[in-house]
Amino acid sequence: MIDIPEIYVEDPFCLMEGLFNKEMIEEYDIFFRRIVHLALKDEIGRLEPIVAICEEELEYYVYIDDKTYLKFLKRALKYFEWIEEYLTCKLVLELINEEATLTR
Repeated sequence: MIDIPEIYVEDPFCLMEGLFNKEMIEEYDIFFRRIVHLALKDEIGRLEPIVAICEEELEYYVYIDDKTYLKFLKRALKYFEWIEEYLTCKLVLELINEEATLTR
């Protein structure tokens, strides 16, 4: 069984908009670190959810694929810049550049 992190939020789209709220830093952290983790393991494109987003009585699963991969990495980069975690920013930039090189 796959261990999928759960995030409890009122508005699930806040994770994907790229606008950050200090009150939700724990949720963002789980979400964006999971993206980087899967990218490093080269598991993008597998049918494995990144996270389960729980909103009231609904549960959403967020998946990432080859088409959305770069967009999510760019949002992760913004997040790590926002929290001033520059070593992770460098790592994410390397992943973005690697993906850009592969898609040329």
